[in-house]
Amino acid sequence: MGTDASKVIVRNYLETWIGAMVTGDYDALESVLADDSTLCIAGLFYDGKEAIVKRTEFTGTNYDMTAGVYQVLRVVAEGDMVVVELRSEMLSREGRRVCNYPVHVIDVNGGKMQAHREYVDRRAIEDARLGRGSSVGPTGVAEGARGARGTTIVWGFEEATINVDASPTEIKENRETALSFIEAHAQGDWQLVESALADDATWQMGESTVYRGREQISAVSRQEASLLDMTSVSSEIRHIAGEGNMVVVETTLRATSVKGKPYENLYANILEMKNGKVQAWREYFDRGLAKKVLED
Repeated sequence: MGTDASKVIVRNYLETWIGAMVTGDYDALESVLADDSTLCIAGLFYDGKEAIVKRTEFTGTNYDMTAGVYQVLRVVAEGDMVVVELRSEMLSREGRRVCNYPVHVIDVNGGKMQAHREYVDRRAIEDARLGRGSSVGPTGVAEGARGARGTTIVWGFEEATINVDASPTEIKENRETALSFIEAHAQGDWQLVESALADDATWQMGESTVYRGREQISAVSRQEASLLDMTSVSSEIRHIAGEGNMVVVETTLRATSVKGKPYENLYANILEMKNGKVQAWREYFDRGLAKKVLED
């Protein structure tokens, strides 16, 4: 299936998925799911239509979705795989507005959603929902962005689509550089990491954590690596997609902390390439899990 067709399917699926939480029309949600579809939210897996619908209903009971909004920031696709970065605002049943920056990686098959992987910090969301976190904030949605009953993800979908031209050779080289960078970072090969970064590269985790420049990124990387027994680290590349100057790499990182605790987490790495270097790196993973295992 072509990339453009996949984007249309994913947009329809996301609208239907979120719409079901607003209207309670779970029959409509089932109609856009493949029979053997799967949903993974921060490492929690749901197999089949029934399990996905139940998980979606659960989310709808914890948030007033009629007061929410989803602003699409970026869309990257290759073949049947579509990656959607967005900013979400939801109102908890406790009356708190929860802001979040998840990424959704979605595979389509036969015109339906086959696999949906959402990378989100579960602990930060729960803390914000209960008033314990920093992800509670005022709405930042532009006038007219809300749709029927208050919720929309339509806003910005077309504008967010990557439109940077790149030749097949550039796309291939970008993928190779991105893969070697992610693997080197996992294994602590700091010379290779630094050589792959642009001088003014950025590394972003979550809404507000941003590191700037090769030197700061390298220093923070080394500091984080010090929490792991580096001889135990393994990084599994699960999926990769590229469009224009963007490369998406999904990985599973397994390791043992220096305190002897087993660590396993799922990562989605979004890399913007420029002149053969990593210009911007956005890393999505369950930061609450990482903090619990590696720091607490």
